[in-house]
Amino acid sequence: MSLAASSLATEPVGGVGETSLAVRFALRELRGGLRGFYVFIACIALGVMAIAGVGSVAASLSEGLAHEGRTLLGAMRPSR
Repeated sequence: MSLAASSLATEPVGGVGETSLAVRFALRELRGGLRGFYVFIACIALGVMAIAGVGSVAASLSEGLAHEGRTLLGAMRPSR
């Protein structure tokens, strides 16, 4: 085990006074200037929108199949 890996294993996670991972990423991006930070924020926003969109489409598809499943599968009343 390397020195870096051993120090990571012994660090407390989420302790008092610890900065969150998101804050550390944001501060790291700010070191490059505001232009890079804007790109970082845009990427985060795009990712959140993509996840929300996929969730919305999946929920809509499930609801539609639950309400119209029999019709879509052709399980209507038999015609005699």
